Amino acid sequence: MADKENIIVDEDRKIEDIFKELEEISKKMNDPECLLEESFDLYKRGVNLCKICYAKIDDVEKELTILNERQD
Repeated sequence: MADKENIIVDEDRKIEDIFKELEEISKKMNDPECLLEESFDLYKRGVNLCKICYAKIDDVEKELTILNERQD
C-alpha cells in the first residue's frame, strides 16, 4: 500500500526533482558499501520514478502536438 501512496505523491512532483532523486539513487547504487538488498530497493524506486517521468514527458508531447495542430 505504501508503494501506491509514494507513486501518487511522486506524480505531483516536478520532473527536475525526480531527475535529482534518480541521480542520488545512481550515486548510492554505485557506492561499494551499498548492500545488495538496498541496491534492489533503490533500483525498484528508480524504475518507478522513470515510469512517472516517461508518463509526464508523454503528456507534454501530446499537449505540444495538440498546440501545433491548432496552429495549422
